[in-house]
Amino acid sequence: MAQFNEWRRRIGADGWLVIAEQGRLLVAWLSAGQWRSVRVRPLNNASVSLAQVLEQEQLLLSAGSANKVFLAKLGNVAVETDGLKVEWLALPAPLARAAGANAGLALAMCGL
Repeated sequence: MAQFNEWRRRIGADGWLVIAEQGRLLVAWLSAGQWRSVRVRPLNNASVSLAQVLEQEQLLLSAGSANKVFLAKLGNVAVETDGLKVEWLALPAPLARAAGANAGLALAMCGL
């Protein structure tokens, strides 16, 4: 949660936060300063189109278009960002090391 809160300040009142890690994609929508949705979607090891994922989320949530998209990648996950304006989020050093050593536990390490 500590890392989410730090990123939230950067996102502002509205935007999408996406965290890609081995085997899963976390997609969170922030609207009017409130978290409206947080979902974890499974990934196979193929490349994923972030534009398609966000389009599906927008339809499911009746959300507006993905104007602000913030993306963090843990490990070597293939995420296509074609057609999106993406701001990349840097990982703090302890989390980056955890992602390299054990990507399955990387999100759990966010609070360190």
